[in-house]
Amino acid sequence: MFVTISKHQENKNHSDKWDNLTIGGKPIAFLQQPLLNQFEGKVNRADKSTFWYLEFFKDTEYKIELFVSFHTEKPERIKCISKAIWQEASNGRPSQGQVEIASRWLRGSSTLGLKDYEDRGDLLWSVDGTGFSMFSDSIQYPRFERAVLLLALTCAYRLRLQALINELADWDNDPLRLTKLVRRATEFNARCYFRHPVLMDRTELPYVWDRMSERMRLQAINEELLDQLRSLHDLIAADERDRVAQERERARDEMERARHKEAIRWQIVGLAIGVISLIQVVSLLPESIRDPWVIKILNWIGIVL
Repeated sequence: MFVTISKHQENKNHSDKWDNLTIGGKPIAFLQQPLLNQFEGKVNRADKSTFWYLEFFKDTEYKIELFVSFHTEKPERIKCISKAIWQEASNGRPSQGQVEIASRWLRGSSTLGLKDYEDRGDLLWSVDGTGFSMFSDSIQYPRFERAVLLLALTCAYRLRLQALINELADWDNDPLRLTKLVRRATEFNARCYFRHPVLMDRTELPYVWDRMSERMRLQAINEELLDQLRSLHDLIAADERDRVAQERERARDEMERARHKEAIRWQIVGLAIGVISLIQVVSLLPESIRDPWVIKILNWIGIVL
């Protein structure tokens, strides 16, 4: 079974009949409940192909839609973000030819050897870059489908984390936009990103997830996002400190100007009081003496008669 995971629907000519996704006849129930609340899976089965429609982080602004295609024959046109392959092998013991088919599908070369597979008793599997390969008998096939769903989740996380990193890197110095970008990245990390999205009471799937997320470098990518958030937080804090300092400086300047204006005002008031007092004193003098004094006072303050 050749599997591709893509951001676009590969074949739109198949039946429009989509059913709720089940694996091994059971609904998806091995993810943490918040992720299940944000997940929708549909399946469309054709003669030789099966198609999944997966929606992660639904009902949020971080929604990712992925299309998974299962083909019994190797597709000629390949445009995808991740691949997987399952081959039937008794007790998980493949032939050399099967090992090479898997290597060619995932790497485009013969460099993926049997030594790169992990022996799980009744199956062999290998996480390789952004791909996944499994050998097992047909009864174990649902385990492969569960692994494919986890592989799709790693793709969804990687797409969204990288998009948030790019948005932060493209910040245009607009403070309001920066606040929005920081909120978006923080909210995604809080609501959608789980380092361990698989229920821990499952025997195999948490281990499969750990290997996939490690090879896809999800934690490293998320740490890069968090480092960006911390750096931007420091930048915002520094800008706020500068703004407060500038406001305090402006306030001090305003107070200084106000004190200067107040001092001038009181000087004028004092001068006016002195002039009034002088006029009152002069008014007590005889008219022959008072008139020359009044003229002198008026000339002193700038009034010429």
